[in-house]
Amino acid sequence: MLHVHTTFSDGTLTPRQVADQAAGRFDVILFSDHSDLHWEYRLAFVAAQVSRPSLLSAGFPAYLEAIGTAAQAHPELVLLPGMEASPYYYWQGLPLTTGFTLRNWSKHLLVAGIESPADLSALPMYAYGTSRYHPYGGDHGLAPYQEFIDAVAARGGLCFWAHAGVDTVAHFEQVTASTPAHGDDLWRTRGYTGFGASGPSSRLADPGGPWDRALLAYCRGQRERPPWVIAENDYHRGAFPDHPVTVLLATARTRAAVLEALREGRMYACSLPADQLSLEQFTAADPARGQAAIMGQTLSLPAGTVEIRALLHATSAGTAFRLLRDGEVLRTFAGNEVSYTDTGLPPGLHYYRLLAATPGGGALISNPVFVRSGPWKG
Repeated sequence: MLHVHTTFSDGTLTPRQVADQAAGRFDVILFSDHSDLHWEYRLAFVAAQVSRPSLLSAGFPAYLEAIGTAAQAHPELVLLPGMEASPYYYWQGLPLTTGFTLRNWSKHLLVAGIESPADLSALPMYAYGTSRYHPYGGDHGLAPYQEFIDAVAARGGLCFWAHAGVDTVAHFEQVTASTPAHGDDLWRTRGYTGFGASGPSSRLADPGGPWDRALLAYCRGQRERPPWVIAENDYHRGAFPDHPVTVLLATARTRAAVLEALREGRMYACSLPADQLSLEQFTAADPARGQAAIMGQTLSLPAGTVEIRALLHATSAGTAFRLLRDGEVLRTFAGNEVSYTDTGLPPGLHYYRLLAATPGGGALISNPVFVRSGPWKG
């Protein structure tokens, strides 16, 4: 389960209680407490402030220690420290006037793979005093977020856009906070690991949408790496959920292997529990040489013929697959199996991905398999 809040910010369970709830149900938990729940307006003689418990107030050492204690109690679980970061926000209007609004505070990025308190607190965030962008005088656009993404990457961490397809409006005392959906940031920013596709944000994976724009840019050599899809739970309180889930194809049940699978795209996102909907197989194969690739990998072909195979486990009758190539639907398959031979693939780098849907609204989104077609020398 990815994106879980605890009492270190606005969740109701401690890290140990989360681990107790997850035991026997999940293999991996990514804790994602808020970097800060603190906003202030201080300009001339006017001031406004809202502050809530967060990692800013609790401190990273105490947070990491609590997760470490939970991991000792549950060695069968992989417990990943992380955070939901708020790199930047800006103010519109003046306090105590109509239209006074906190803009883009909910434009969040999930961080994983960084476990040094010094490295976490040094990431560029306005509330930590480490960002060169201030919230007065207008919007700085994507520059603060790209700076944050780059800083996470420089420290070997992973960075995921959170709930980018959601419009968020909230009211905190004298402050209204508004963050429009920002799915286009998937192709307007670079170097991040992936994005969450749950709830309204699942639309970002629609054929030809923002995710496909970013993947196509990678295939054309315009991006250094492709972004991956995950399912994010954004759990805060109430009954501990059993979905949505991110299913990882990790080589071992260790932190290093889980982070590697997340980094390399060996996973898929599903809105239902795995016993109701799961992807048992998804490969692209070269029929001439017998070589194959899975999600996150690249298959090189000497000629333009590739065999796509997929097997779905679905308990709902009427579940359907859509097979996409380069952002366009190639074919829709009824039932639980995909078998498709794609001939005459043009030279260059291409990708295939799957979308599955149940009659009740369940959805599964695979990560892409890449195929490079062209002359091959053995």
